[in-house]
Amino acid sequence: SEGFIVVSPEFPESLAASYPRTEGMDRAAITDKLLDTLQRDWSIQPTSYGIIGHSLGTGTVLKTGDDSWTRVCIAGKPSDRAS
Repeated sequence: SEGFIVVSPEFPESLAASYPRTEGMDRAAITDKLLDTLQRDWSIQPTSYGIIGHSLGTGTVLKTGDDSWTRVCIAGKPSDRAS
């Protein structure tokens, strides 16, 4: 079967965060855990990845995944993706 899955993690710096900030729980840690959970616990084996970020989320877009990922940055500072 084909299709796509959309996930939207809640980050601790969100104005609507439902949990307090915890040392070491940053965007990278949350995103890495989410991807691991999708593959290991949900047995999802994607053939490709895409990521969309708005404002502060554009930094997450630029730092997540490798060059094979499709990226969309909305209303964020334009910059080259760091290697």
